[in-house]
Amino acid sequence: MTGISSCRSSLTARTPGPTPSCIHVLNSPSARPSVCGTRPRRAGSFSTSNACPSCRPTATKTPRMPTHTECSTGGYRSTGTSDGPTVSGAWRLWRKRLPGAATSSWPGRPGWGKPAPASLFACWPRTSSPRPPAFACTGPSYRKRGSTRRPRFSSCRRLDCHQRSLYSPRMANLWNAWNREHYLGLVPWCWIELESAEPPGPFPFIGGVDPEVTAGLHEAHSLMQSAIDTAISDVFAHRGPLDDPARRARLEDAYAEVVRSRPHLSAHIRCGRKSDGTFQWDYPLDPNKSATMQYGGLRAFNAVARQAMPFGFDRTPSSAVGKFIGLLDGTHTAGELRAAAEASGSAHAGTLTKFLEMLNGLQCLVASPRASLQAHWLAATQDRDVIFLGHAALLYRQKDQFFLFDPWLMPWLAESPIPSLWGGLLPRPAAIFLTHDHDDHVDPRTLLTMPKDIPVIVPSRKNRKALYYDYPSLLRDLGFTRVIELAHGETFPFEGGCVASVPFYGEDPCDIEMPRNCYLVSDRGRNVLAHVDSGPTNAGRSALSEGVIEKLVKDYGPVATLFASQQQLKELRTFAAHACLSPPGTWLDAGENGYLTNSYLAELATAAKARLFVSYATGGADWYPDHLSFTFSRRNPARTALLTAHCEPPDALKDLLAPVGCGYHYAHALDIFRPTPDGGTTVVSTGETLFPLTLYRLDHGDPPFMKKR
Repeated sequence: MTGISSCRSSLTARTPGPTPSCIHVLNSPSARPSVCGTRPRRAGSFSTSNACPSCRPTATKTPRMPTHTECSTGGYRSTGTSDGPTVSGAWRLWRKRLPGAATSSWPGRPGWGKPAPASLFACWPRTSSPRPPAFACTGPSYRKRGSTRRPRFSSCRRLDCHQRSLYSPRMANLWNAWNREHYLGLVPWCWIELESAEPPGPFPFIGGVDPEVTAGLHEAHSLMQSAIDTAISDVFAHRGPLDDPARRARLEDAYAEVVRSRPHLSAHIRCGRKSDGTFQWDYPLDPNKSATMQYGGLRAFNAVARQAMPFGFDRTPSSAVGKFIGLLDGTHTAGELRAAAEASGSAHAGTLTKFLEMLNGLQCLVASPRASLQAHWLAATQDRDVIFLGHAALLYRQKDQFFLFDPWLMPWLAESPIPSLWGGLLPRPAAIFLTHDHDDHVDPRTLLTMPKDIPVIVPSRKNRKALYYDYPSLLRDLGFTRVIELAHGETFPFEGGCVASVPFYGEDPCDIEMPRNCYLVSDRGRNVLAHVDSGPTNAGRSALSEGVIEKLVKDYGPVATLFASQQQLKELRTFAAHACLSPPGTWLDAGENGYLTNSYLAELATAAKARLFVSYATGGADWYPDHLSFTFSRRNPARTALLTAHCEPPDALKDLLAPVGCGYHYAHALDIFRPTPDGGTTVVSTGETLFPLTLYRLDHGDPPFMKKR
């Protein structure tokens, strides 16, 4: 074989394993490099039938591990270690000149004036491996000089192979930056947000109507907004009465005039004054349409470094990226993450590795030789405990598993200068339950950090009247594969009990009436109700008036712990999120947005036969934003006083509950509600056991920004 150099492999009798593939590069620049390889037929055997003539003399029947290989064509020397080869000489210098952006193709043509990188060709088994691996690498195939065909890569699937043929040298070096047995995760001061490829429209994931129709309705409302602001100013300036009987008709006629003057609006909106004086307003519905989103990239944030970096993935679906992000929770080793990237397919593996490289460059990753978070949570809590995580987020322990409700968590330093609970600091949930469509209960940023192979239980479209929230589309885009729509009265069973779906009323100033759920956890005779923000509607309908609570007690028994909001919000409908989806004549009417009076809550607790009422879903932790109308913080009492100046004092509910034997507690983050032998509930303080900084220190020690320099 003219022009083929010899390859001298030094073999020693060490841990049994296959001899690595031998690589031969043609000296002639016009010739195509050739690759020969040897594969074991079975453990403990070795075949030389596929070896090239120059290799057959060195092949033996006993598979052996290489300690070093010298190749006259490469001009480099590789020394085998337990972690793979270390390459010196010309290849090390050449590798430093790699282009800045990692790609899935070769940065150069090994064999044409450059030595071939050992990490891309030879399969270097770990000397500490007790058993021989199942595959040997044959290396990549090459394109001819001048060819535009992309090089094909070998199909080695060994996790301990350091050549990883799916990657460029730079990306392969990235995986080698961590011990493959160490656990890799995102630091809690980093977060990731998906970015849409196109403008998302006014109501992402609203279903039951064509997105073009909602865009027209939103535009019509926007065109009317300045006139509405003037009408409001007239009332406060005492130029007009508060109860002007003609105001509604003026609003409706002005709206119809705006729509008629714009053909693209009148194509979707039917409105106008009828001959009998009534006002017609409607728009076409389509139960099969929803405002889905197409994601074209993401943005990663590092709050400590105060940096953000975009990352595009045009050819990789967001679900694949979301699944991979869900694995970065600190419970998967670097080897497992590498295998997961490769299992996504050759079309996506390079993208996921580049994404990990970007996170590493942004200092968003941390590695640890252990993952003790789950065990720590199990040791700090007891069976049937309810842990309050802040706002409306609850963590229910059921034996040795956890159920997570409405997770809206904060990355460290995102909203306040104190450490906060974030996805990677929680135990792995067995299921996630979402109650309704508001951002503080369905938070994509938090959900993106969660494992994607767990079930997510959401309100069902079976309960819709017209519009609905398209949870399945949202969650599929984030990478979740098990979305369960739970209709009212249906249950999610588990050993010893179930979680039942309960109708949710109110917090709906515009009377859109989209499907929403409360949840009752019935676990071995003990019941916990997450009532969330549910309350009387504008028409007075509620779980009390409709007999829902009475039926719950009849079917499941008394409620030991009742979690409910004490917010008392009313607002003009024109300022509500869904104002444009309601009749224009009602825009200057006040609507409830979760108006829960103390008297209503006392009746609710009485009907539920509750032993403890827990006030929550209004913040409950200093790490939440302090600019929202429904979160109250101890760090800004003056603002809280302004928001609640005309509300009933929350503590006044305590006196209304006492006669019926129900206690009262205002929840603070990391309170634990623990069952007592008599069927009641006691509140346990965790101290610093579950404090976010303590949870981080379990596996990683002090954060880098706290260490002394």
